[in-house]
This record gives sequence, C-alpha cells and structure tokens, in this order.
Amino acid sequence: MSKPKKIFTVWFRVGMDFKETIEAEDARDAELKIWSKVDDNFLVSGGYHDRIKDFYKTHFYDIVEGVPDES
Repeated sequence: MSKPKKIFTVWFRVGMDFKETIEAEDARDAELKIWSKVDDNFLVSGGYHDRIKDFYKTHFYDIVEGVPDES
C-alpha cells in the first residue's frame, strides 16, 4: 500500500541573479532605471532573456508541509 501524499507549499524563483551598476539620484530612481533597462533589453540578442534561457536555475526559498495560514 502506498503512503498517502502530503501537501507542501513551496516558494521559489526560476531565473538568474543579476547585478547591475547604475547611476541614480536615489534608491527609487535606481529601481526605475533598472526596470527600464530590463524592459528595453529583455528580448535583445544576448539580453536578459537569452541569459536566463541559457543559464536558468530554480532557486528554492522555503518549503513547508501544508498550507500556511496567511490571514
């Protein structure tokens, strides 16, 4: 007889970590500039999409048994 299956909640991200250096007035300006840079270069040959596609990994942040009560 097989064991009953359990339910797990898994937090994860598929992709790569990126590091960019950018000039900005403050943290919010840097965030906006990075968003713009990613949007502009996501599908460009050799851009973020190609790098994710070629080298993606699945990063697990946490795994817990059951479904956490987030109320």
